[in-house]
Amino acid sequence: MEESVKENFLSRYKDEWTQEEIDLVASQVSKGAIKFGMLRMDTNKKIVFDMNEWLKIEGESGPFVQYSCARIKSLLRKQGIPPVEIDWGLLNHTAERNLIAGLMGFHGIVLSVAENYKPHLLTSYLYETAKRFNLFYHECSIGNAENESLKHSRLALCQATAAILEKGLELLGIPTPERM
Repeated sequence: MEESVKENFLSRYKDEWTQEEIDLVASQVSKGAIKFGMLRMDTNKKIVFDMNEWLKIEGESGPFVQYSCARIKSLLRKQGIPPVEIDWGLLNHTAERNLIAGLMGFHGIVLSVAENYKPHLLTSYLYETAKRFNLFYHECSIGNAENESLKHSRLALCQATAAILEKGLELLGIPTPERM
């Protein structure tokens, strides 16, 4: 799996990243693919291992959620961390509101997973959150926001999303690469 990740995803970085970085990310993505693939199945269903399906960077997979989180971290490194004072009321776009509503459900999902021994609820939640983030990112400009206050609010929403994705993956025992 690690060799497949190196060949299919990370080969484009061989001139930019050290071999150690490539090896680390390949290991993290492979572990994420396996754990997410196993945990996304209801405990009452048969698990069928399909390496290509589990390694997809799109769709309900560990690498998709890991990539979404790494993408947000990269955005925050480039755009900067927003100031402490945020005007959340500026986030009125439907994609922003949907993402916020989804983030607010995190603690309830975690509680449900723990009470019912159903980790697939968390994998589904993380996948949906990553999808909502990608829609928000596509529809709401951050770098070219209408004003600095809106830009900072959107960056804060990105930061909150990354924190939720990272904590959710951590609860599943899945590492989160800094970049992918």
